[in-house]
Amino acid sequence: MSSIMTRAIAGHCLLWVAWWSLVMGPLTAGEPQATASGTSGQSSVAGPLDGNRFSTKAESLWIGNNKYGSFWQVEFTEPRPIGSILQINSDDEHLLKNAPRNYAWQVSDDGSTWITLPETIIRKETRLFRIHRLTRPVTTKYIRLMVHLAYGSAPALREVEFYPAVDATIPFDDWIVAVSSIEDPDNTTVAMPFVQLARQCAGWEHLPAQHLWHGDFDLDFVSAEPRPLCAFFSGSFLEWCQRSREPWRGVQAVLKSRRLPMWGACGGAQVFAILEEVGVDRPWDCPRCRKPGAPLAPIYSHIGHTGDTFCGDYSKSIGERGKYKLKIERSDPAFDGVPEIFEIHESHIGQIDYVPKGWHRLVTNGPGSLTVNQCLRAGDFPIYSAQFHMETYQETLETSKQIMGNFLRVARAWRTAP
Repeated sequence: MSSIMTRAIAGHCLLWVAWWSLVMGPLTAGEPQATASGTSGQSSVAGPLDGNRFSTKAESLWIGNNKYGSFWQVEFTEPRPIGSILQINSDDEHLLKNAPRNYAWQVSDDGSTWITLPETIIRKETRLFRIHRLTRPVTTKYIRLMVHLAYGSAPALREVEFYPAVDATIPFDDWIVAVSSIEDPDNTTVAMPFVQLARQCAGWEHLPAQHLWHGDFDLDFVSAEPRPLCAFFSGSFLEWCQRSREPWRGVQAVLKSRRLPMWGACGGAQVFAILEEVGVDRPWDCPRCRKPGAPLAPIYSHIGHTGDTFCGDYSKSIGERGKYKLKIERSDPAFDGVPEIFEIHESHIGQIDYVPKGWHRLVTNGPGSLTVNQCLRAGDFPIYSAQFHMETYQETLETSKQIMGNFLRVARAWRTAP
């Protein structure tokens, strides 16, 4: 081993034994020895084996000391089968801040000659939480995560769990994705209010979550294990004619596949409608640049105007900002317990002009509100386009909590339905 390696004895290693494809419980078979090519600061090379999946405390995670070519390694007391690996990345609760980006898991009989497990090769990690499943189990004495490139300054691991069966049942908490709808890929925290609201709902106080840019949200992301419970999409600021369409291709694929429950707010709601009706392969416009009689994205409109101006200048546009009264016009479990006329926060100029084919309207404008299409649902599937902002909940907390809790339960029921 290199002289720069750091060593520690892990207090616990979670090895779950699959017996007739059922998980019978955790097994510790001796104390595995963790080593690494380097360790930063107060982090612990043994941290990823401590059984604390979500902790970001220094003693519970390993952070390498190199952006390129780092590894974290385990030596077992005796060779054992590996069929599945649970990996929790990053030293940040919500973001891939310092984390493996391009990597693979490798095994060795002697700690010197390594074989890469092809099922674990990741060329651009987008997940905080990932389960790797091998085609068939491998029996090994040494296993390591070889990180070729890291996000941030160095890779960080919060937890690693090894399972002997490729089809092992790996229990995992419900978790959600909070997706940024804005243009800047480096600002992924604009959807954080959804997470904050969800954690105020009874039974969801410790809900794990990941913040993500919309360009990284696709079928691969939502299909990888452990699968998210649902996704929330934030509002946005630019006009849709000013937006790059290509980064929305993955979102369009998920939307069209009906693979995951989703909630879009304001701009996030409008883009669901645009993707459903127009898609990313045709140009988008806005009411300011729209050619009369030849709209490119007619499903998107403005509330109204007080004068002419250019795209993205809202100074002469009619908007709705603050608390408004809306009306439930169609029963839906997402609005159970919410009064027929309820108040919620609005902040928008744009709006969905008509209901997409196959969708239906749940909520419309109430007294004093102008926007008719306030909440739409994609048929019987739990994808919701809400023009209002339940996540701006400071003045409407109880109503916002009721809607959020309802939606989370709808998402859970859809996932567990036969």
